[in-house]
Amino acid sequence: MTTSDELGASARQVMIDIFRNKDVEAVDRNFGRSFVQRDPSLPDGFTGMKSYAAEIASSPAADITIYRTLVDGDSVLLNSRYEGLKNAPGRTIAMDLFRFADGKIVEHWGGQEPEGPIATFPAIRKWTVRQPSRTAKRRKPTGLSFRPTERL
Repeated sequence: MTTSDELGASARQVMIDIFRNKDVEAVDRNFGRSFVQRDPSLPDGFTGMKSYAAEIASSPAADITIYRTLVDGDSVLLNSRYEGLKNAPGRTIAMDLFRFADGKIVEHWGGQEPEGPIATFPAIRKWTVRQPSRTAKRRKPTGLSFRPTERL
């Protein structure tokens, strides 16, 4: 049985091997032969993943920065930034969800979006805690309230 720490580390290492180390063979070591690609912007199947890894390997400036790793059961979510890809000018923010079975990645869902100023991404603004205003209409206490800050 694989622990959640091991699954998270495995997912991170696979992405580092593919993006930073340009290691196309990482697909052979880490993806199941029955791999299913759920991201419509990427080629499907094991051979599709190998061709995508080869495309990344042919981009000398390709790199990845992984910001967050979330593990739930047999699934791992990575929040990352890609850069230096031939088919995507500039930096790209990505969410990659992997499902593991028997220690191999068997499914992937993903989403990518060009990186932009934080003001264009209100959903990912940092939230700060503040106390309710003294002049605000009194309501039944529900705890703390939140408001977005303008900059991270």
